[in-house]
Amino acid sequence: MLYLVSYSLNDKANNMAKLIRFKDKDGTTVYSCPFYPIDSIVVTSTNENPSAKLGGRWELIDKEFKSSADNNTIFFSANSNATTKSCLLIRAGHTLRIRLNFTNKVEITDSGAVIGEFNYNLIGIARTNIGLSSMVGGTDNGNCTFIYDVNHSTGSTFIGDVVGENSLATNSNCFIDFTVPIQKEYMLDSFCDKFYWKRIA
Repeated sequence: MLYLVSYSLNDKANNMAKLIRFKDKDGTTVYSCPFYPIDSIVVTSTNENPSAKLGGRWELIDKEFKSSADNNTIFFSANSNATTKSCLLIRAGHTLRIRLNFTNKVEITDSGAVIGEFNYNLIGIARTNIGLSSMVGGTDNGNCTFIYDVNHSTGSTFIGDVVGENSLATNSNCFIDFTVPIQKEYMLDSFCDKFYWKRIA
């Protein structure tokens, strides 16, 4: 699917109403190439460059995640220090929200421990554009909080700096919950359904 979202001529509504319109094989309205002047912007539902249908040269300037909510343990691979109980993933626009519930299989003190890593390729990203450091997680019963870090390039997750107790006791039910913006360069196309293109030539 392809549709126009920006038009560089004056009086857009009147000009568009007068244009000759065609239908592609799927019944989508397509305007002929001369009516997509330089700086026009279109949105497609796939990553196919619109030059094949509209001519000219087009540059991808943005994209958005397909809105979805999934709860699946495959998003996080725990190591021998933890067991993944659930991992809720919400995608919308340029944003990811993740809530990981896990049980620690070892006692965790202030010296900390790596509990596993997020599987970025299954989440829909190549990496995050910012590192998540000094984030606060906790236990389900509220007796203990801790600081965690998520590596922006590997997804490796470190738990440390336990607050409220001397340590995080073995088999505690824990959670971390965060929301992170993702730049288009790191969003995997197969998880997106809006691609914004600007005509440059």
